[in-house]
Amino acid sequence: MTSNIKIKKFSHFWNSSLTAYAQPEVPQACLLLQDQYSLDVNLILFCCWYGSTHGYLTKDEFDLALAFSISWTNHVVHPLRKTRKWMKQTGPKKSCMSESAFTTLRNEIKKSELAAEHIQQDTLENLISKPPVDLKTEKKIINMAKNLSRYLSACNVQLSIDALSKLAHIITAFVADSEKENVFITLKKYT
Repeated sequence: MTSNIKIKKFSHFWNSSLTAYAQPEVPQACLLLQDQYSLDVNLILFCCWYGSTHGYLTKDEFDLALAFSISWTNHVVHPLRKTRKWMKQTGPKKSCMSESAFTTLRNEIKKSELAAEHIQQDTLENLISKPPVDLKTEKKIINMAKNLSRYLSACNVQLSIDALSKLAHIITAFVADSEKENVFITLKKYT
């Protein structure tokens, strides 16, 4: 069986995500949204990256990205994450394994989880058919807020004020010349 999707040789989305994730408070914001709201961090990052580089996701683009991500995350990323977390909680002594073998395996699972997320992001980027556009800061923020609103609505999730504030940190990481307070106000308006 062949696929009509060809993975591109570049990872603009992945590289942008790594840059955003390295910003203060972004890792904590991502974990909160993942753990408390069961949101897919890669889709959150995709909504932000796409909004800042391409604009507003069409319904078809969003539906395709969501369908792929749900399947990929449920069948690949979540099982790896669940295993890694179980191993972290259990530890080598309770598993009757040597510490060295246990740690090596857990580290390999962690690498596989990260590789699976990288593949997810590359595939999401590959779904885009239109070229990037140069957008003004305000338009980027509005696009990101609308894309995120569509995602939250699809997940039937209503974020608390604190969670919206965390989401504003993520958006701010994608738009360097933005102010968190303005981002927060825009998020409240569209979500």
